[in-house]
Amino acid sequence: MFALGGFINNYVLMCCGRFALGVGEESLAVAQSTFSTKWFKENERNMVFGLLLSFSRLASTVAMNVMQPLYNLVDQVVHGYKGLGITLFLAVVVCIVSALCAVILSFLDKRADKKLFRSKVKSNKLIKLKDILTIPVKAWITTFICVTFYVGVMPFISLGLVFFTMKFGLTPTTASTVNSLVYMISVVACPVLGFCIDKTGKNIFWVISGISMALVSHMMLAFTYVNPYIPMVLLGLSYSILASSLWPLVAFVVPSKQLGTAYGM
Repeated sequence: MFALGGFINNYVLMCCGRFALGVGEESLAVAQSTFSTKWFKENERNMVFGLLLSFSRLASTVAMNVMQPLYNLVDQVVHGYKGLGITLFLAVVVCIVSALCAVILSFLDKRADKKLFRSKVKSNKLIKLKDILTIPVKAWITTFICVTFYVGVMPFISLGLVFFTMKFGLTPTTASTVNSLVYMISVVACPVLGFCIDKTGKNIFWVISGISMALVSHMMLAFTYVNPYIPMVLLGLSYSILASSLWPLVAFVVPSKQLGTAYGM
């Protein structure tokens, strides 16, 4: 929808495509998290969630750096909005590959259910919307931690370019590099830290450590003029620690039949 809107120069259709992407992307994240808890043992999940986040950030970084040069190449042959549409249709190929992977996964999952006799132990009780009221308090606390932590990271990154340019006098290119350190570090650090968390098993300790490091990082950025690379590296590590240790916690405190609802929250 988004690519077609670009190709025919229809802004409304492009907005509808973005809306559909938002719904699908978040639904995908919920299903992905639930699948991970189903396929991996408790002492493996921290590293698995770290890998998921790592590849997610890597994909975002690649997309942000590839699409502009790809558009420039297409623009040499097809100019204007049609060139934009063609570029976006090339990106659709990646979405098709993703959909094919989901189809393959569904067959693998059904096969695993038969081989491991999962279908025999599934509850026949239907899930209802009111079941959200029975989700444990621990899960709500985990959700609250997620909201309060991410609101201190994501909005800051979205405004980081202006902040680093105005306070530290960095050039736009340097400011962009500093601002992207959080995601760049998470690509490498998340699976490694997830492995460490699996080995120690102390998720709560790691969550507290991640939050504390983020607090120190923000205080350094707000009240000092220390080299911005230092607090941003610290923020990247804290983000990686918290993501790798907090998300698997949901599977520890919520019944398996409510995992999809809990991860949706």
